[in-house]
Amino acid sequence: MAGNSLQQFNSNKPQGQSGDELKFSQWISQENVQNMISSTLTDKKVARNFVSSICAAVATNPELQTCMKSSILSAGLLATSLGLSLSPAIGQCYIVPFNDKKKGKVATFILGWRGYVQLATRTGYYDRIHVIEIKEGELIKADPILDEYVFAPIQDPEKREQAKTIGYYAYFKYNERSGGFSKGLYWSKEKMLHHADRYSQAFHLEAVKSNEPNKSRVSYADYVAGKYHETDEWKYSSFWYKKFDDMAMKTMVRQLIGKWGIMSSDFLQAYEADGNALETTNGLITVQPVEEEPLILPNPLDDGREGEGEEEVTADEDGVVVEEKPVEKKRARKSAEKPADNAAVQAAFFDNKD
Repeated sequence: MAGNSLQQFNSNKPQGQSGDELKFSQWISQENVQNMISSTLTDKKVARNFVSSICAAVATNPELQTCMKSSILSAGLLATSLGLSLSPAIGQCYIVPFNDKKKGKVATFILGWRGYVQLATRTGYYDRIHVIEIKEGELIKADPILDEYVFAPIQDPEKREQAKTIGYYAYFKYNERSGGFSKGLYWSKEKMLHHADRYSQAFHLEAVKSNEPNKSRVSYADYVAGKYHETDEWKYSSFWYKKFDDMAMKTMVRQLIGKWGIMSSDFLQAYEADGNALETTNGLITVQPVEEEPLILPNPLDDGREGEGEEEVTADEDGVVVEEKPVEKKRARKSAEKPADNAAVQAAFFDNKD
């Protein structure tokens, strides 16, 4: 098997047939693919459970069924090898389709904020890692220069749940054997809204007006207020609309640990793989950056006539396929999310008091 990769097995068809490609459940049962799984997941029970769960995930997701099979498997193998759940209910990580200019439709590995916290906790360096929404009236002091933040939490859980979110706070503290260093980071919701608008292909803070109905969008404020037609619900399927707080907390954890935290090899592997397609060769999973191009999604109002009722769209980092925004936005996102030099940053902070 030396030198073989899953991509070489991606287009196999049933022996004796000249029709459609193998279904994913058939493809994954091939000897070459099973050998590749075994070389990555050495525990036979884990490997069996993985095959069952990944087949079930693909069977229930029509979009994944059209992706390159090797990319689906590689994303799933990474999640399993890292001990992360692909269950949407748990929210640690996801497998989401993107369109790659060179390879076609591929599945990408998307890490959720709970996955980041889980991997950071496992490093053994942290005594505490916390990320939370800050409600109106809770922020007493925010001094990013001296790294001092004071909050007065609302004590009633129900009242706190109903209170308006004004920002987000992430915090970690190393355990004593790791030096006890701590770092907090606060972003106002306004800053997060502008961050999402700048770096997400999906999210529009301001209204988008267009003569083409499929490309128009209401402002985020109007979306929250429900001021859009129910037939346009599909336009706002991005997690930045549906689960803004989850996306905001993921951003906070990425910013905090990516710039000031210690990252284990597992954490760094997941960090670099987040939002990318993967390839598995001889049990080694490598990142294959996605070069996005527009996907074609059916318009819910399509009357079935060829050439009508379709819109060119692309996908953002939360994995939802949406209308493409200017190229400059993509470039800004990629450069802005590049992790800082951890060693240099940590050295600077260890020389100062908490």
